[in-house]
Amino acid sequence: MKRRIYISGMHSGQSPCPGVGIARSIRKAFPELELVGVDHWQGSSGLHDASLDDVLLLPQWHQIDDERHADFLRSLLDDGNFWISSLDMEVRWLAEQFGTHPHLLAPGETALKRTEKPVVQALTETDLGFRVPDFISASLPDSEIHRFFRHSSWQCWLKSPFHDAKRVSSWGAFEKSRHAMAKSWKTSELFLQRNVFGNEESIAFSAYQGELLGAVHLEKRLMTPEGKTWAGRVTPVSPDLFSSFSEVIRSLDWSGGGEIEFVRDPDGNRWVIECNPRYPAWIFGGAIAGVNLPARLISKVLGLPLLETVSPFPFFTRVVQEIPAKEAVGLPLPPDPSSMVWLGDGKKGKGGPGVSLSLPTLRDSVGEQGEEDEALKPGAIEKLHPTFENEISTIANTFQGETPARIHLEKWNSLRFSTLAKNVERARSRQPEVRIGYSVKTSPTVDHLRRAKEHGFLAECISQKEVRRAMEFGFKPHEIILNGPGKFWPLTEAPVTGLHMLFCDSVEEFDRVVEIPGIAGALGFRMRLPKLHSRFGNSLESFEKFEGIVERVRKLGGAAELGFHFHMPSWAIGVDCWMEALQSLIVWCDTFERLTGVRVRHLDLGGGFFPTDLENLDLEAIQESVRNALPHVRAVYLEPGRSLTQDGEVMVSRVLDVRKDRSGKVSEIVVDACIAELPLVAAFTHRIFYRGNLLRQGKARVLGRICMEDDILSNGLALPEAVEVGDLMLFGDAGGYERTMSYEFGRG
Repeated sequence: MKRRIYISGMHSGQSPCPGVGIARSIRKAFPELELVGVDHWQGSSGLHDASLDDVLLLPQWHQIDDERHADFLRSLLDDGNFWISSLDMEVRWLAEQFGTHPHLLAPGETALKRTEKPVVQALTETDLGFRVPDFISASLPDSEIHRFFRHSSWQCWLKSPFHDAKRVSSWGAFEKSRHAMAKSWKTSELFLQRNVFGNEESIAFSAYQGELLGAVHLEKRLMTPEGKTWAGRVTPVSPDLFSSFSEVIRSLDWSGGGEIEFVRDPDGNRWVIECNPRYPAWIFGGAIAGVNLPARLISKVLGLPLLETVSPFPFFTRVVQEIPAKEAVGLPLPPDPSSMVWLGDGKKGKGGPGVSLSLPTLRDSVGEQGEEDEALKPGAIEKLHPTFENEISTIANTFQGETPARIHLEKWNSLRFSTLAKNVERARSRQPEVRIGYSVKTSPTVDHLRRAKEHGFLAECISQKEVRRAMEFGFKPHEIILNGPGKFWPLTEAPVTGLHMLFCDSVEEFDRVVEIPGIAGALGFRMRLPKLHSRFGNSLESFEKFEGIVERVRKLGGAAELGFHFHMPSWAIGVDCWMEALQSLIVWCDTFERLTGVRVRHLDLGGGFFPTDLENLDLEAIQESVRNALPHVRAVYLEPGRSLTQDGEVMVSRVLDVRKDRSGKVSEIVVDACIAELPLVAAFTHRIFYRGNLLRQGKARVLGRICMEDDILSNGLALPEAVEVGDLMLFGDAGGYERTMSYEFGRG
């Protein structure tokens, strides 16, 4: 009987499986071999490819009995046939079922274990020069995950331990993706990995029983929106890399194809993303370029001579074309259009039922874990500061009033303000001076304004009403910083003069302000730095506006000292990105000094810090950077608001309804708090307490009291089975903007 080569994974859409590319590669080198395309869905278009002699259409994976299927495959292999898998999860399943088999062209369990992401131990613990981007488990406390996002500039990938990955750049997107991915893969073993900016490249290879047969390097030139290669340049790897990589393959006893995906950053460092245990979908591009990796594998196992012709132009691209469909395979009927989602978005040709919904979810379902309830383990618990924890416990045990109710954490607020004041005091021994301007708009409460005044902070205001509010608490005009696009609202009142500093959002505003006698001791501009999106400030990407600022600075004369201001919240753009923005601002300020001859005396860095980020802000490094480039700057200003007040209040609510699933586990609760009291609950992580205990991440939803579809206060908590109607639920992090942006709704 003629031996056959079975190739699984024949889907060939915009995000294709490698099966078609493998078949074409083998057919190019060995026209006489019998190739069988294998898939679990009739609609996989690659089954119709002309390179295949036959097809094997199997049931969907959830319909397959593992033992019987393993016996069937073993009989094929024992009869002298070969099996090449294009599906990550199938490779893992095969390793578990077979271990090794001379006709199974796929890596074994040891190789898979040592190439698991995110660490990819076999590559990063050798001298190959690969590094691993920072990562964190998605099961850690949400506060830790949120910190990871902030320190990764909100550019991360959420990944499963298998082969799914989603780019996430906001807290809401992360929560939605985490829930969907955990449900899809039935596992809580997800992780976040920091995005590395650079060129996407990969190395594809063939090996048999630990012998490296060939390896090529791909530079990706065109990619689909999903990140799949559409065109690229394929060349053999360097002899040095081939030699080192051969040792790794030998230690793994690797058989079959594989791919190392990595990013090369601007400094030339290689950051490994993952090592796939099968050929990439672009593998036929390598055959076109003259390195036919699947053919080298078949040549080795069958002892066939192989002739390869190296292309002088080693590039490839994909095209979309129609091919005849095979009658023996057939095509599935489309689903009922009435069951499909309507995708009308107002764009030509984009309305109507979603065509993509006619395709099933084309991912490997092999090897999924058991029932979801067993797999989705609750996340870890954050360690709380004793002062914060004690106040939460007291409220939970003693509260008797009406709910929802916002409660001020007096001791915790006192600690926040005093800690910042001590950090600033320690910085006084260095130049320039560090000064704090408390952001009045964030939380203009009696307690917060009183504490700001007692600690010697300035008041940072954005309107004349706020200026007068600050003055009610004893702030003198020379202790007030005035910012914002509407700083002279309301126009019916005369502006307060004698301010400490005032920053203009436009050159037109500056022309008006500079004519007001004694308006402020320091005048300047709020800057909009290049590449940072904002509606505020003077854009430095416009030469016209840059020239206008230079002209006004020259005319400033002795009317006031010169200052510059920028405000891009570090919690929104990321801590590292914020530090880079500071360096950019310093360079621009130095440029203004050189062009105008006017010294910059004041540098205001704004606010928008997350509480723990402000505590850990390296004031010494900031002072040093400013001092080295701008030695005439007298003071650097920070304008914290949310970092001092966000976690200083809690929202106390009561449970109105408890809903359970068939097994009796709590699936949802309704509470009497809602998005009217917590308008930013979806924008960042909030700590939620039941009877004073911080709740873990889980699966139960917490719904608000009002009839709004988006009134969801949590998409995933581990709620205790003992929860009852009337029990207290405390929502932390309810201060700052959660207070000032709350609104009256649904109160009768």
